[in-house]
Amino acid sequence: MEKCLVEIAYRIKKYRINNAIEQKVMAEKLGISEEEYQKIENGEQWIKLDILIRLEKEFHINCRYLLLGEETMYSAYLETLIKSSSKDKIEILDNIFKHLINILNQK
Repeated sequence: MEKCLVEIAYRIKKYRINNAIEQKVMAEKLGISEEEYQKIENGEQWIKLDILIRLEKEFHINCRYLLLGEETMYSAYLETLIKSSSKDKIEILDNIFKHLINILNQK
């Protein structure tokens, strides 16, 4: 296996595990079989461009992170959401982040 292929597979698996998503669910949302998804996640098959695009659209995974290990795991979706939201929505998101930070600090 090529090093790059293994690294991409690792990042996809890391995302899935960090977000407690089953392989079957990932495959369904990507429109592929579970077997094909497993091959991608195990580094046995290159990821196709359409799957890469769906990973960004469905799961908001940063493509540069997946392919190169650069930047952050998540795409700019959240930043765009915050910028386009009303003041109330921003306040709600801010409260959610504060709550999450409190939870993480307790662990």
